[in-house]
Amino acid sequence: MKKRRLFMLALVLLVLAALVWSLQPAGLAPAVRAQPVIGLLHLEGPFVTGGAPGGMFGGVTSSDWVVRQLEMALDDPAVRAVVIRINSPGGSAAAAHEVGEAVNRLKARIPVVASMADVAASGGYWVASQASTIVANPSTMTGSIGVIM
Repeated sequence: MKKRRLFMLALVLLVLAALVWSLQPAGLAPAVRAQPVIGLLHLEGPFVTGGAPGGMFGGVTSSDWVVRQLEMALDDPAVRAVVIRINSPGGSAAAAHEVGEAVNRLKARIPVVASMADVAASGGYWVASQASTIVANPSTMTGSIGVIM
C-alpha cells in the first residue's frame, strides 16, 4: 500500500513538472528545441509605450512587451523567421517607432514577414513597412502615416 502511494505521488509530481515545463515561454529554453521554428507574434490594438499587453478593456499593444518578444526571437538560434500579424489602427508614434526599430534589428539577421489583418494603419503600417515582406488581404484597411520620424 505504501509503495502504491509513493508511486502515485511520484506520478503526480512528474505530471505537474511536465505541465509547468510546457507552460514556459518559448524564448526561455532555446537549447531544448532541436528543430528550427518560425516565430509568430500577434499585435492587436493601438500601440502604447511601456507596460504589459492588455489594458482595462484589452486589445492594446505594449511596445516594451513587443520589443522583448522580438529580442527573445533574435537570441534564440532555433528561430529562423518571424511572422508578425498586425491588427492595429496605430496609436502612439513613439511606441510604433520602438517596435519598428526592433523589427529592423531582427530583419538584419532573419526574415521578418508582416501579415496585415483587418486594419494596419498609421503605426501598424509603419511597423509592417519595416519588415522584410508585407502580406495583406485586399480588404485590409491600411495607410495613413501622419508622422515624420
